[in-house]
Amino acid sequence: MAGQVVLITGCSEGGIGYELCKAFAAKGCRVFAAARRLQSMQSLKQHGVQLLQLDVTDSASVQKAVADVVAAAGRVDVLVNNAGVVVLGPTADVPLDDVKAAFNASVFGLLDMVQAVTPHMAAAGSGRIINIGSLTGFTPVPLRGIYSATKGAVMRLSDALRIELGMLGVQVMLVAPGFIQSNARLTAKDTAQSYSRSSLWGNWLEVLEAAMAKLLVKAVPAQHFAEQLVATALQPQMPRYWVGPCAGVEWLLRFFPLWLQDRLAFKAMGLHQLRPTVVAATAKAAAAAAAAAAAAAAAAGRKQE
Repeated sequence: MAGQVVLITGCSEGGIGYELCKAFAAKGCRVFAAARRLQSMQSLKQHGVQLLQLDVTDSASVQKAVADVVAAAGRVDVLVNNAGVVVLGPTADVPLDDVKAAFNASVFGLLDMVQAVTPHMAAAGSGRIINIGSLTGFTPVPLRGIYSATKGAVMRLSDALRIELGMLGVQVMLVAPGFIQSNARLTAKDTAQSYSRSSLWGNWLEVLEAAMAKLLVKAVPAQHFAEQLVATALQPQMPRYWVGPCAGVEWLLRFFPLWLQDRLAFKAMGLHQLRPTVVAATAKAAAAAAAAAAAAAAAAGRKQE
């Protein structure tokens, strides 16, 4: 399928989107790479990739990017929705602004892109939409609840889109990879540090980093992942789901009883190390609340006197 026009979001160097651009270009596709900052993907030019400035959380930016691709290439054959935000931390701790930012980029931005390309693909009677999800959308992952929620939403949207757009000749595939070597987690860590110090879960960021370091030993290089994904994406018929290399065990977890999924996730994330911290923090909070209540009662008593 050489000559396909491919638009990929979230293509900053060091991530999955960047490697996907190179892999599609190597197959003879005309690739348009999109990211918020053009400087973050300049080296893609040497692979024949064309660059677009795009903020998926801005509808005007989305419409302009798609219009620019259609104006330059005449069509969009393949859309890869890769842009997103990784959020770490106990779900009750994450600032609501960070939660909204994650859903705006990972869910609403994805849907905006789909709605922008659908008229063009429908007019052609063909097209492919590839949504980058995660296995965390299928199985519970503590300390990554917000991220899991965004990927769960992507999964359900992809299921509905596959049926609806299939009526128009457009194929939809959800990609649910396991651990991939990329820079997304590093960016998330920087954000999490701002609110991890006062958490009821104590040193959760330190514990999560240690757990992730063990899990990332088997992480797949982004280049290897991208090459396999592109080979699958350019087949005559794309599968409904594609989990990628080395994700078999994680994929099977979704068939386990929920209690077993919870237990395995609890152990894998090292949450047993947080129990004393949580108990101590809870006791401290309870003592502070009791002291405040006693002070309020004493103040009320003095007023009555």
